[in-house]
Amino acid sequence: MKIAIVGGGSIGLLLAAFFSEEGQDVTVCTRTAEQADAINAHGIKYQAAPDYSKIHRVSAARVDAYREVPHYAIICVKQHRLPEVCSVLQSSPIFRDSTLLFIQNGMGHVDTLRSLPQNNILVGIVEHGAQKENHHEVRHTGKGKIKIASFRGGIDKAFWGRMITGSFRIEGKDRLEFIMKEKLVVNSVINPLTSLFRVQNGDIEQNSFLTELAKLLFKETCSILGINETTDAWEHVLRVCRSTAENRSSMLIDVEEGRQTEIEAISGYLLKLAEGKGMDVPYTRFVYFGIKALERKK
Repeated sequence: MKIAIVGGGSIGLLLAAFFSEEGQDVTVCTRTAEQADAINAHGIKYQAAPDYSKIHRVSAARVDAYREVPHYAIICVKQHRLPEVCSVLQSSPIFRDSTLLFIQNGMGHVDTLRSLPQNNILVGIVEHGAQKENHHEVRHTGKGKIKIASFRGGIDKAFWGRMITGSFRIEGKDRLEFIMKEKLVVNSVINPLTSLFRVQNGDIEQNSFLTELAKLLFKETCSILGINETTDAWEHVLRVCRSTAENRSSMLIDVEEGRQTEIEAISGYLLKLAEGKGMDVPYTRFVYFGIKALERKK
């Protein structure tokens, strides 16, 4: 299969390495020519603890210079960059017959997908931890699952069922809303707390004070989303903290590097839902304004 990975961040590089390992024809569509040149020259260097690394020889091109016709286009850009990418997906004949898979945090982007003309659109969540070292190197900091569900059309179970290497396991799910809420709950706890306190994911469980703050955020998020059975959901948050214990969240890295974060897509989305329901959500409001203050500081 010919696969275009749109977005050269940590998850984009990680997925490009995974699909390459499975023998797929992979091209990474980047925002800059500099990154495309680096990937074409060096390949993607995949690193996993403690001392394993492998070079994956894949192609790369700037998004606006990509000319192949992929079977799958996997959209790994952050949510605030989706409008420009969706504009390309709407207008370019290259992607007209492609199956699209969107990998973003939050849930606010789902309504945006309704305007796309493609017949097959999937939405997925990635529970792996990954850290981008430079333009062409990615470090795998925590193993998890990749869960996908259909937004429009169907899931090719014969294709996705083959993606079962030791590091790369995909699960097809029937309930799109369930996997999106599950991911949003995790992001609403881990991303802002790790960013505000400058800690790794594992510290949320290991530091009892952070654990208490996490529980308060978790309960508030579940209330906003109407999740009643919370025991399994809380255990899932803790499992993600453990499996990605050494990972530094993407929001933390964005804060440290002075980039726009995804706080609008996560806590901002929750605040809008809560406002519509007349709910007072002080912990979500605090982390939202805390992250926005850090963005403004940079």
